[in-house]
Amino acid sequence: MNFSRSAFHTTRRKVVLAGGFATLLAPLAAVAQGEKPLSIVVAYPAGSAADVMARALGHELGQVLNVPVIVENKTGANQIVAATYVARAQPAGRTLFLAAMPSVIPPALQGKLPFAGLSDFAPVASLLTIQALLAVRADFPAKDIGEFVSTLKANPGKYSYGSAGVGSPLHLFCEELNAAIGAKSIHVPYGSGQAALLELTAGRLDYAMVPVSAHDFVASGKLKVLGTTGLERAPELPEVPSLHEGGLKGFEATFTYVLLAGRETPQDEVGQLNKAINAVKQNPGFVAKLKTLGGIKISKASDPNETRALVSREEKRWNDLVKVRKIEFN
Repeated sequence: MNFSRSAFHTTRRKVVLAGGFATLLAPLAAVAQGEKPLSIVVAYPAGSAADVMARALGHELGQVLNVPVIVENKTGANQIVAATYVARAQPAGRTLFLAAMPSVIPPALQGKLPFAGLSDFAPVASLLTIQALLAVRADFPAKDIGEFVSTLKANPGKYSYGSAGVGSPLHLFCEELNAAIGAKSIHVPYGSGQAALLELTAGRLDYAMVPVSAHDFVASGKLKVLGTTGLERAPELPEVPSLHEGGLKGFEATFTYVLLAGRETPQDEVGQLNKAINAVKQNPGFVAKLKTLGGIKISKASDPNETRALVSREEKRWNDLVKVRKIEFN
């Protein structure tokens, strides 16, 4: 490495920042000494984006709080298994739920669960958002979002889109898109987002919302990307406009990840966890680990009340969509 004078000052600045970061965290670590292990529950399997986030967060959070942090994967039922586990965990506050929104709890199930939606948990902190891509099969007769909209509207019920299942985030993203453009398409649910992606690349589906990490299939010519679902372009695909830029003004559909605790968690514990997580989000090393996921945006520091408002807004937004689009859960 060539250590120029500017590089020296850059390195010195990083050392100073690291020192300040350590000073910020010292009181939190002191308070947490002797505490029981902390668990982060993920609703998706090992190796998934949520799992990668949880393990990166757990590593940094363990150092901040000076306690072991365990990641537990509780998959199934569109996050209901994980949410139920956290709602029942004791003592409250030692088990956190890394919840991904949109998340819709069918009303018919709410009476059978120990919680009534995500807003029934104690909000701790927001973590990040991840945008998706609107992708079509390689030979789909549209080269941009404008032609895509015209094609779907002119052929109601002709084209199909896939997702990981009814009520899954990418299903709801497509339904919100269809609602925004006034289109009607056939939904084909699969057991996973990966299965839907493979069907799309094979040409057996017409379109789908897919992770930004799927952009490798674009280079291989197996699919076309028409736009990103964030208001801003994805850094990994700077040449691809957002759907907002492409003419769907204000359209935004992103995964929003938040940390929630059991509703009986004492407020002082919630406050301590909130400060620790906000501190981790300022750590350049933590941010660098998550950049590999693609399309991420780290949330700004926020307090539990702001997180509660965010969860309430998102929950209402997606539940309203389910009602308007008459989505039925199996």
